[in-house]
Amino acid sequence: METTARSSPLNGVTRSGKPRQRSAIACRRCHSRRVKCDAADSGIPCSNCERARTSCQLIESKRGRKRVASSLPPSSSDTATSGIHTSIHSKPQPFNPGSPIRRSTGEGSFPQQAPSSQFIPPHDRVRSGSEGPETLYAQVLENAGGSPERPSLVKPGGQVVYLGETFNLTYLLQETSKKGQPVPKRHVLLPLHPMMNPSYQGRNCDAMTMDLLQRQDAFSIPNVKICRELFRVYFKYVHKHYPILDRRDFACRYADPTNPPSFLLLQAVLFMGSGHCDVSVLKDAGFKSRYDARLALFKRTKALYDLDYESDKLTICQSLFLMSFWWNSPTDQKDTWHWLGNAISLALTIGMHRDTHNSDMSLRDQRLWKKIWWSLFTEDKHAAAALGRPVHIRLRDCDVEQLHESDFEEEPAPDPEIFGVQERVDILYVLFLSELSKIVERIIDKSFNAHDTTLAAQADTLQLCEEWLLDWERRLPPELHLSRSGECVWTGMLHIAHCWFRILTHRSRTPENPSSPSRSTSHQVAMNAANRMVRIIEEVLSSSAINQCPIHVIPALFAAMSMHTQHICSGDPVREQLGSVKIRLSMIALRELQSTWPVSGWIFLLFTKIIRRIRDTDDYPPASNGGATTEAAVQADTVGVGESGGVSPPEAATQPHIQTTPNGNVVGWDPHGISMPLNFSTDWSGVTDGDLCLDPEFDFMIETPRTSTPRIPRPSFYPS
Repeated sequence: METTARSSPLNGVTRSGKPRQRSAIACRRCHSRRVKCDAADSGIPCSNCERARTSCQLIESKRGRKRVASSLPPSSSDTATSGIHTSIHSKPQPFNPGSPIRRSTGEGSFPQQAPSSQFIPPHDRVRSGSEGPETLYAQVLENAGGSPERPSLVKPGGQVVYLGETFNLTYLLQETSKKGQPVPKRHVLLPLHPMMNPSYQGRNCDAMTMDLLQRQDAFSIPNVKICRELFRVYFKYVHKHYPILDRRDFACRYADPTNPPSFLLLQAVLFMGSGHCDVSVLKDAGFKSRYDARLALFKRTKALYDLDYESDKLTICQSLFLMSFWWNSPTDQKDTWHWLGNAISLALTIGMHRDTHNSDMSLRDQRLWKKIWWSLFTEDKHAAAALGRPVHIRLRDCDVEQLHESDFEEEPAPDPEIFGVQERVDILYVLFLSELSKIVERIIDKSFNAHDTTLAAQADTLQLCEEWLLDWERRLPPELHLSRSGECVWTGMLHIAHCWFRILTHRSRTPENPSSPSRSTSHQVAMNAANRMVRIIEEVLSSSAINQCPIHVIPALFAAMSMHTQHICSGDPVREQLGSVKIRLSMIALRELQSTWPVSGWIFLLFTKIIRRIRDTDDYPPASNGGATTEAAVQADTVGVGESGGVSPPEAATQPHIQTTPNGNVVGWDPHGISMPLNFSTDWSGVTDGDLCLDPEFDFMIETPRTSTPRIPRPSFYPS
């Protein structure tokens, strides 16, 4: 028997004199009969419909979500939710999408309340029998045919279901389609229930989860001035390399209280911006160092991801991609490879690897998907080449079109001094970097196939890879020519990647095949690429742009330094000295990069160990003709580590540094004061100091006098 709520003569007041507590959700049957519905507490079906054995369907409340002030004590569920808001309020300057201050700096301060619409209590989630997750396949059946009006029903980047060829549902749709109906599309867009809209962040989180996120500072956002600076840096240095965001959409949502940006994506963008901004900005935000800032922002992003705060798959994919640029320790289980693999897996889930021209997606969304996919593709090839692993993405599994300049057409974003503007050189950089990545997949596939070990076949395929690389270089537009690398740092980064892959190709050649180029010729090509890379790095160092470099510079430098190590160990005094010049310059670059990319510190330590091992040996070369030969070689070498490098003090160029063996024999002199053979008794303290304090978690090294700070004990696998 149903219980009818009896009201007192005063409307909305019970017999006890207290205002009636209305349910946040009611089913259609209880609403029409004007009885209390307990679907919000017990779920579907409610007790009334269950007893009546009728269908229980929820209705959308027309009362809105505005809370009415009351002097009565809140209910237990309200108390749990308000506790979360109270903890958020206690944090200084919390993020508020509706604050006017976010549209311009210097207008007061953040209001002390986060928007309640972002936090949907568990009992407000829609679990309708007609629109719940369990009916996803049924919804696909209704929407697979497509409709001209359908895109207006779906939020951009909203719920997309991909129908692969071997998916049973795909076959069922094909068989059940009536004659004359459109062929089912690969990408099916589903209209979303208002309560299932991706803008309702945190709808999957209960009070305990929200409290846990708050304890991890997942909702802590720097003040507006700092956020704007980090956004400026992100769109200036990161977005140009990986254009995975809709610039205008992100800028507009940041200033829109009705459609705020995702907390997950926001924290990920701040995390990436913190790697390239001035350290003073991070210190103003309360962080002690760049490493501390990046680690804290990464942990906030990771907490939101781990606890499923965000439900929009596209947003999660973008955030995971940005998270993949954090690798704190070589022993991390969840490293770059892990996060990148998760991002790619999610992209494959929604069908980002397939052509979307035949879908109902808007042109704007199609272009964004292509840019995200090719960014994933490019980074996948870089990571696979750097780590020696198989690629996640294979070209033969994809039919996405290559990027074109038209894919970068966009409406200008508001506040261009913060969110930047599109430049043609940036577009060309992304286009040719993605083309280069396609060649890299062929290099990895043909050169390092686990089942193709024929030496003749390997030599032939490597020669083919070299032809592809040369053809790629010939097709570069004037804006990307190597001669312009001093004008645009991105041009230099593109050629560094090209040199890296030429080294990867030629150092793998084997001399057994007589039809292949000789090993000496192949070695010289790889060495020339390493020399060219060092020249570019010198220009970057001299222009103080080293902090702008993307992460692929580090494995590229590693490859070049490995080539120069062959010269150091060759036994030829001239080659040893020249190799030491280039390794020392590369180590300076690694030292500058380690606060942004901790992995550079590991390579720095590796070569520190090599340097110490060689430096401590007593094997000195003969002194005959050493000076003249070395001086001529240094002057003739094309690496050009000289006046503009900013590597050595200006006065060092006029002070010859005499180097002798323990017996007093002169073995060479260096007019620039930097080209010091490693197996000579020379001073490397400017690059690698025995007093460098290294945090056990591989943060960044700080040169500290021995008398002021005790040396931090290192684990056994660190160089002593």
